[in-house]
Amino acid sequence: YFNISSGETVVDTEFLVNSINGIDLHTLYSLEGKNYNQCNFKNIKIEGAGISYVGIIALNKAPNIKYAQLDEIIVKGSARVGSFIGSSYCMDKADIIANKLYVYATSSYVGGFIGYENHNWSKTFTTNVKLNGVYVRGGSYTGGFGGYASGREIYVTGTTDTFNGVQMNQVTGVGTYTGGIAGQYSSCYPYYNYASHLKITGNSRTAGICGYRWNVYYAKSTNNYIDGSSFVGGISGESGYTALYCTVEGGTIKGTYALGGISAYIS
Repeated sequence: YFNISSGETVVDTEFLVNSINGIDLHTLYSLEGKNYNQCNFKNIKIEGAGISYVGIIALNKAPNIKYAQLDEIIVKGSARVGSFIGSSYCMDKADIIANKLYVYATSSYVGGFIGYENHNWSKTFTTNVKLNGVYVRGGSYTGGFGGYASGREIYVTGTTDTFNGVQMNQVTGVGTYTGGIAGQYSSCYPYYNYASHLKITGNSRTAGICGYRWNVYYAKSTNNYIDGSSFVGGISGESGYTALYCTVEGGTIKGTYALGGISAYIS
């Protein structure tokens, strides 16, 4: 793997991931124990077909990542796959802008930004992440931002741009739990999440914001096309307790059983 320092820019790089010392952990960069600020990535391609933990950062243990920018990123893998982070501990990540993200995976926990984040009861958060133009395809737990992840002030916006042969406005999960932001939230307090102009396609628990979470606060789905099988909602497919201060503007919700303008099912 490769190491990166704060303030570094990486451009026009392609990696074919096979195996590294027999460990199923594959990465362009591995970050642990340091803060990383103002790192930029452009035109990066990571091919990890059949491999888990794939992303610019495969496994994140950095306590703080801030002010990163991503442009034209292609990542392919199996499980725990994201354009920036495949899998992460509960560390602070903030102020990140990304454009044209292509993520294709064949298994679970797949996101436009992060694949999987450990369940978060602490006060560490992903904050202020803006994704403009995404194509995400995975199995169960697939989201425009994260497969199993949470954050505050998260924006995922579909665009009419074409990148890597596809339009940058699609989130597709071929299993359960699919959302414009997350397949499932990993934190109890995801605030101010916004998904707009996306085509979100899944099976059970498909929604404009998240497939499933106990609580959803201050979320907004705008002009999204949402198509699932059962438990399909404008905000959430299923909410465990509450859905507060949520808004759905425009768009389409389709399914065969249990459709909800806000949530298909609040248990």
